[in-house]
Amino acid sequence: LIGGAADERVAIAMVTAGTALVAGLMTIAMGVFGRFPIGVAAGLGLNGYLAFTLAPQMTWAAAMGLVVLEGAVVLVLVLTGLRAAVFHSLPESLKYAIGVGIGLFITFIGLVNAGVVRPGSPVLSFGVDGQLRGWPLFTFVVGLLLTIVLMVRRVRGALLIGLVVAA
Repeated sequence: LIGGAADERVAIAMVTAGTALVAGLMTIAMGVFGRFPIGVAAGLGLNGYLAFTLAPQMTWAAAMGLVVLEGAVVLVLVLTGLRAAVFHSLPESLKYAIGVGIGLFITFIGLVNAGVVRPGSPVLSFGVDGQLRGWPLFTFVVGLLLTIVLMVRRVRGALLIGLVVAA
């Protein structure tokens, strides 16, 4: 795409849609063929770091180039067996801590997008100008409460139902 900010927004939307589509298809494939119901999104934590820390300081093309480079490095680590060796060398508690850290980072991104918190001084501010308001926050609260109620009632697919309703 050649052009200004409008073309860049379209390109970012296409990359976002492609990423979401691949993650969705791989998650479905993991459940259907692998019989293991878990969400699959390669490099999700690293993609979040890239999108919210590095990408604002560069062009979208350079950011996507970093994603491709990351994929190539991970591929080399997997093919050489170094990834598995590093993974097996970590203590079990550190493996859980890494997963929790990535989950908290992604949760923080969601809370910022919902308007619950805003990055500010010194670290965070509560809501927008100290107040919780707006449709993103309403959608977040309704989706969260619905998901909690469905999970407490042990409804199958509670997370999926909550996500669909909140979307």
